[in-house]
Amino acid sequence: KETPEADSNETPLSSAEAFRELEKIVGYLDDFYEGYKDYTYFAVQGGYLCEFPSGERVAVKNFYTEGVELDERAEILLLKTSDAERLLKAELDYDGLYKPAAAFKVRDGVALAASSPDGVKTALAPKEDFDALVSGYACEFGYVEGASASPAKFKKIVETIENHLGVPIDARSVSKDERFALAVVSPKTDSSDISQFILEMTDGEWQIALAGIEDALKPYLYVNERLLNFNLNMLPKYSIRKFELFGKSDEIVAAIKSEGYAAEDDAITFFSGADEYIYMEFVSGKNFIANRTSDGLWMIYPVSSYEEAMILALSLDENAPVFILKQNI
Repeated sequence: KETPEADSNETPLSSAEAFRELEKIVGYLDDFYEGYKDYTYFAVQGGYLCEFPSGERVAVKNFYTEGVELDERAEILLLKTSDAERLLKAELDYDGLYKPAAAFKVRDGVALAASSPDGVKTALAPKEDFDALVSGYACEFGYVEGASASPAKFKKIVETIENHLGVPIDARSVSKDERFALAVVSPKTDSSDISQFILEMTDGEWQIALAGIEDALKPYLYVNERLLNFNLNMLPKYSIRKFELFGKSDEIVAAIKSEGYAAEDDAITFFSGADEYIYMEFVSGKNFIANRTSDGLWMIYPVSSYEEAMILALSLDENAPVFILKQNI
């Protein structure tokens, strides 16, 4: 009789040993989660507790243990509270949407633990039950691509948003995987009215899945609480709400022309500003980024493409509001 292959993440611990370790780990996990959740963005990806914007999984080694040794092979999970209760077969009396938990994959299943007001709850879940539940947290759906590589593939996304809003739009940034698309747009009539949408491919058609992201102070949490399966690594690091948006500035346009960057009769076709950054396009095909320095001076940078503008803006500031740019879709 052949011996079944062990899971690559399986530990040699017995269930009893795993439970003893988990009871220690859960206490430090709760301290870590409750102590830092107001200072970072904790979210669930694939069933795991992750920190954003880095996107890294939280691990036992991240806990401050004051010299207490913990088994670092434990996996740190973030599950819907109802799912954690189902696996543990216990009430956790927790009012949060997601509950942190810890687990070891052992030979006879998955040893799990999570805290409750009356102590740590533990259970041994069949591996197939655990895998089936966690599969519902999947968030990777193929390669993530941006519209600049093949704009024609993104026209349906733009058209879906235009139909939803009822007005023609400018696409500021669009990316997608095989299930979801993320789009930042504005009406052609008002470049300062910026919206952020997530669309989902359903029965072969793109449909609006989530709107209002531009108003969220914590976009990672806003999206994660509403679209469990969305890959949060697709989200930009910025929060649009934190920026002061503005439309055309005659002063800046006049300065560009007076400095010889554009001819006097060269009309501007697009202008978008946020805080210390401006992006402009002219009839002649000339495009510019302007950045106001700490001493109040505007530095003007000619750019020839969306990609060049993106690279330049991020070289000036890794948190630059690149949603002011425009893609031609």
